[in-house]
Amino acid sequence: MQNSEYNDYIAALREEEFPTLTGVTYLDHAGTTLYCQSQLEAYHKELTTSLFGNPHSRSDSSQLTSNAVEETRNLTLSHFNTDNDTYSVVFTAGATASLKLLAETFAWKKTVKSKNHFIYVGDNIDENNKVVGHNESVFCYLEDDHTSVLGMREVAIEKGASVVCFREQDIINCDTLYTRPTDPVCHLFAFPAQSNFSGRKYPLEWVNSVSSGKAFLKGMEWLLGTGEVTVLLDAASLVSTSPLDLTAYPADFVAISFYKMFGFPTGLGALLVRNDRADLLQKSYFGGGTVSASISRARFHITRSVLHERLEDGTLAFLDIVALRHGFAALHRLGRSMESISHHTFLLAQATYKELARLEHYNGCPVCVLYHTTDFSDASVQGPIVNFNLTSSAGAIIGFSEVDKLATVWKIHFRTGCFCNTGACQLTLGLTHNQLMTHIKAGHVCGDTMDLIEGIPTGSIRVSFGYMSTIDDVQKLISFVRECFLEKQPVITELDPVLSTSSNPVNMSGDMTDEFSTISSGTSVTVLSAGSHFSDVVLENIILYPVKSCGCFQVSRWPIGDKGLLYDRDWMIIKPSGNCLTQKEEPKLCLILPQLDLNEATLALTAAGHSPLIVPIEPSTEYEELLTRVCSDRMKGIDCGEKAAQWINHVLIGNKNYRLVRQHPAANRTDSSHQQLSYTNQAQFLAVSTSSLELLCQTMNKDKPVHLWSVGSAMIRFRPNLVFSGRPPFDEDNWEEIHLNKCKFGVTGKCTRCQMICVDPLSGERNTQPLVTLRQLRHPSKVTFGIYLALT
Repeated sequence: MQNSEYNDYIAALREEEFPTLTGVTYLDHAGTTLYCQSQLEAYHKELTTSLFGNPHSRSDSSQLTSNAVEETRNLTLSHFNTDNDTYSVVFTAGATASLKLLAETFAWKKTVKSKNHFIYVGDNIDENNKVVGHNESVFCYLEDDHTSVLGMREVAIEKGASVVCFREQDIINCDTLYTRPTDPVCHLFAFPAQSNFSGRKYPLEWVNSVSSGKAFLKGMEWLLGTGEVTVLLDAASLVSTSPLDLTAYPADFVAISFYKMFGFPTGLGALLVRNDRADLLQKSYFGGGTVSASISRARFHITRSVLHERLEDGTLAFLDIVALRHGFAALHRLGRSMESISHHTFLLAQATYKELARLEHYNGCPVCVLYHTTDFSDASVQGPIVNFNLTSSAGAIIGFSEVDKLATVWKIHFRTGCFCNTGACQLTLGLTHNQLMTHIKAGHVCGDTMDLIEGIPTGSIRVSFGYMSTIDDVQKLISFVRECFLEKQPVITELDPVLSTSSNPVNMSGDMTDEFSTISSGTSVTVLSAGSHFSDVVLENIILYPVKSCGCFQVSRWPIGDKGLLYDRDWMIIKPSGNCLTQKEEPKLCLILPQLDLNEATLALTAAGHSPLIVPIEPSTEYEELLTRVCSDRMKGIDCGEKAAQWINHVLIGNKNYRLVRQHPAANRTDSSHQQLSYTNQAQFLAVSTSSLELLCQTMNKDKPVHLWSVGSAMIRFRPNLVFSGRPPFDEDNWEEIHLNKCKFGVTGKCTRCQMICVDPLSGERNTQPLVTLRQLRHPSKVTFGIYLALT
């Protein structure tokens, strides 16, 4: 079948088999692929028509389970072109658990007097390499191995082995075949069949050549004469979209993860063990089902003779194993063959690579830095993964977390960071050991959003394809990069007064109490910036958000409390877990409009088509105290009652058990400078300037016949508390201190923006602006807009 025909075939079945892909571009199949509708339906039907019991029993239901499990073992081996005479299937909790099991049970041999070594071949090609391998096991792993393989290193060293880290170019042909000793030491050579970072397919011939001694590590060839080298193949990434023939490449140990193949079930993998290597796995712990006999009053037990029975502790996840049969059936039925899947997904990756490589900014600078070790011309050496970073027209890397934000708005799913492969990340990005340590000392950890440190990237962007991907997914990704990151002309840096617009704030002021200091709009402000004083600044707007992530409440005069504007973000809506609900999950929160009446001491919430909800400002003692979470902080809150909860759930449509809570008076939450905080994310106040808003709107309205963006509409998206005028665009980035009436505010940082500013406050719908334009205005730095303030 030609690929265009195959692509059309896949596109036709997506609506029925993958309804969750409607309106979504899913490009993280290396993380997990997707399950299909018929797969779930077949599994559900089997569960509702068959009685599966614990396989350790003797009943009919137990026998049904045992037969299903054995059938699944055979299906697994058949899929990889082998059988149970050659391999055993040991079910685990995933590829990582398989690797851990192998590390903990492998027959590592140590010499009591020897010192264990760690060698990176690239830096240690000399005679000193011969200090390892004398009567001790050596664990060799590729620098491009997954973190889970690196974890085996620690177990190996603990058990007395030495460790060698190597690169692809360190593999050489050996002229001399070494004679193995009669009582050999066992070494373990590990490599990925496919890099989960770049998609590079490593030569499966290594399985045979390393095992036979025809190839090994440069400078360490002599090690072959000290013992037998067994091979671990980490196949988790490869087998999701490519065939693996274990008859042609009979690795001693193979680790796989089933959810990467079928999407469901998760938490299930296998270690495939060549039966003639079973004696190399020596296990100490035993549990239910792994022993034939044991005695409590004496140190006596007999392990089971069958390998998988000896290694699979406790009761298997037998219902998940039953589900695998439907995964294999769906893969073979819909994907047709692994060869077809491999060809199709490779061509999608190839098209992505070529299209990204073509993109250039107005000045000829490339839009992408592509990380690859192949030229994407051969499916036998390149899998369906494309790895890259985006750059500005000045050549500066754009942080992957900034790309993530816009991708969310476009409903594009990919993965960013180092993908649990720090070796490939370091090698590909050209990071030195000292740079890595600097990043770690700066607080960078795996999975965080610290994408740039001193302009140096800490990771990258990975897109990956599955058999249900189509060329439309590629086109959506390319369109996203073109619209959001390709610069067609120099960015506007100065405000054009002809196009300048003014804000039109809504004034809703109530009577003030004498208990607090108050501020008023229209007041002159003194700003300290880089040693200079500016007195031409005016406070234009004062805005509150009484309920976190809901609509705004604009006033002309308002009190300041010890946490910021009085009652600003003193309420929030929580999920059943106690975690805060935000517009990232429920964009229509912005349609809930608050109004505070200080005279009546009430908060009114309104929403179109619903009667208002009135709650008292002061929390009632009759309501339950709840433990809530906002950001990473846990604190006490007071439930606002069942009536409020019903109103919230009715407005947001659906019985989701959301609750409205008020911050507990005794809750103690502070920022980095120990200032008291309400339910706000990071600081007591957020300030923006009208000139910065005007420049943003001018840029978005440029070349448009109708100017759709005004300062007033843009301002609400950025959710400021204080809006100032009088200084040039983004001059506030350099402010240090603000004096307003008797209040003094210190600047505590810049506000990094996310996809929430793309929610239209009038409709609750998401679009791509103003984040796209803001990124263009603010590159190559983080996408910031506005400054954080704290009372001093």
